[in-house]
Amino acid sequence: MTTNGRSVPTVGVNTGAVMLEVSRILMAPLVRAWAALAFEGKDSVPRPTDRPRSHAPGPDPDSVLVFGSGPASGWGVRTHDLAIPGSLARALAAHTGRGADVDLNSNPLGRITDGFHDLVGIDLSGFDAVIVTLGVNDAVELVSPKIWQFELARILTHISEHTPPHTRIYLLGIQPIRTIPVFDNRFFGTLADRHATALNKLTEARCAMMPRTTFVPLTGRPFIVAGRYRTSTDYHQWGEFLATEMAANLTATSLSRR
Repeated sequence: MTTNGRSVPTVGVNTGAVMLEVSRILMAPLVRAWAALAFEGKDSVPRPTDRPRSHAPGPDPDSVLVFGSGPASGWGVRTHDLAIPGSLARALAAHTGRGADVDLNSNPLGRITDGFHDLVGIDLSGFDAVIVTLGVNDAVELVSPKIWQFELARILTHISEHTPPHTRIYLLGIQPIRTIPVFDNRFFGTLADRHATALNKLTEARCAMMPRTTFVPLTGRPFIVAGRYRTSTDYHQWGEFLATEMAANLTATSLSRR
């Protein structure tokens, strides 16, 4: 703009972004209260309590860690063999012709702010791939995007610095929130869904900046079925999907080990 004939610099303000942030701050307490009520019945939902590890036999086995919350926790089934660890191990063995060991470190109610501290106690030196799945709880609580970005950077940096150079890191996007039965609410669930979409965009951008790191979006995947908790069939499809994403890199790693 000009003042008395002289050009004066203006400061651009992204009004839309400001309004979204104000809306998030105002709505967050209400959404958190709704989420707490929605999740009161969590103890009635089946979840594995056995050893969080699965093995598929075969030569030169690949070693994979699944870390995080949400789908990693195996909601809907009773054993890890029926959840992601077992499904992924079997699918990897079928795709690669080698064995597979899949370890799980899961915090069912974990948030992004728990991730770094949960990671510190894990020896990451022996894994060929690390799968990270976080964000459902953060989306339903409308976590601050700044906190999400800061904590995500800490988590990915720690994994990158404490794994071998060949290790690939796969960060799963947040699944659509309303596909989770307890959060399938037209108002609050839709708000959480929109926030998940915003967090996924930040995650994808961060992954593009990190070495050996791949963002794996979950939106629109046919195996994410709305309206019920996961079954062993659903986890089988998760395993096939992940194995397809990972098999080529794991095979290249296997050749480098010989």
